[in-house]
Amino acid sequence: MTVSNAATLPLQPPARAMFAGYARTNGISAALNSFPAEARKKFKAQLSASRPSWWNPATIWATWPD
Repeated sequence: MTVSNAATLPLQPPARAMFAGYARTNGISAALNSFPAEARKKFKAQLSASRPSWWNPATIWATWPD
């Protein structure tokens, strides 16, 4: 699981909501695959750059009790 902010994508509000809903139900890869290759590459980079600094799964899971 990865935390990203889809609001960073250059999509207008209706398209952004549709993208987020599709990604939520079908996965981010399926949502990104609906775009041409060049846009997909750009969107992937923007989503990666939008990850919050606190998102570190190894650190988060280490705080959970056994």
